[in-house]
Amino acid sequence: MAKIESLDLSHNNLVGSIPHEIVQLHFISTFNVSFNNLSGSIPFENNFRTFDESSYRGNKGLCGLPLDTACTSPNNKPPQQDEEEERAGIAESDFFFFSCIAVSYVVGFWAVILPLVVSKNWRRKHYAVVDSCIYICCNKFSGFLTRIKDCCGTLNTKILSSN
Repeated sequence: MAKIESLDLSHNNLVGSIPHEIVQLHFISTFNVSFNNLSGSIPFENNFRTFDESSYRGNKGLCGLPLDTACTSPNNKPPQQDEEEERAGIAESDFFFFSCIAVSYVVGFWAVILPLVVSKNWRRKHYAVVDSCIYICCNKFSGFLTRIKDCCGTLNTKILSSN
């Protein structure tokens, strides 16, 4: 990978900063990370001095040469993102996703169980439905077992009569 000559990662929805280790790609002649969500300072060493600002276009958070946007702090941290972008990041996080699933599960569970606990009428109807489902399933299963038994008996008779 150290001998890579061309790297085009444009329009890939990449997030984060450009790793500084990328300057170790000494043979790179084409580099394009435009139109992503990258932030932080742009490495400006070795062959990366030759790339113009079109390689970084469409990344609001990038700063440093060859862009006109200077990095604001001595640590070369990116400019602050808009509040909307930060909120969108929270809404897209795994924690938010799993929290919504947990809350939905709890609400759904209690939406079914609570009426059964509180209302005797609902409880009786629920148990009647459950009992009828069990009765139907047992009848179907016993009919299935009877057919299997009859089929096995027929096969057994044919096998014994052929000997």
